[in-house]
Amino acid sequence: MDKVFVCYASEDTEMVRKIVVGLREEMNMDVWFGPDKLSSVESQFEQVRDAIKQSSVFMFCASLATDKRNPKSFLAIETQEALQMLKGDQPFRAISIRLHERARVPEELSGPAVANFALNDWHVQLLKLGSSIRGK
Repeated sequence: MDKVFVCYASEDTEMVRKIVVGLREEMNMDVWFGPDKLSSVESQFEQVRDAIKQSSVFMFCASLATDKRNPKSFLAIETQEALQMLKGDQPFRAISIRLHERARVPEELSGPAVANFALNDWHVQLLKLGSSIRGK
């Protein structure tokens, strides 16, 4: 089973949580989502780094908030960690989804967004995302 690490801006937590719940409950996927997994403030960076290294899929949630993030934010650090993993030997891939129609997907994360949750067909987008995670 693929382990999915979710990278998102904190401003998008509630929307991303809905997607995470859908992936877990409807698709039976193992999803690492910060608010559910982080335990202590002191070791958050190490927990995030370990979670990315243990994942096989890095899911970037593109939004208007991610377009404006500070280069020193957790989101930027997570993305850089994923880019390093993409260069390694371990099976690891990155996918992107859009939370807002005008959100930009970082070019370095390869390819267009696999799902667009800005559209009204939320469940269809969840199915597309699940298929992409499973590599179908």
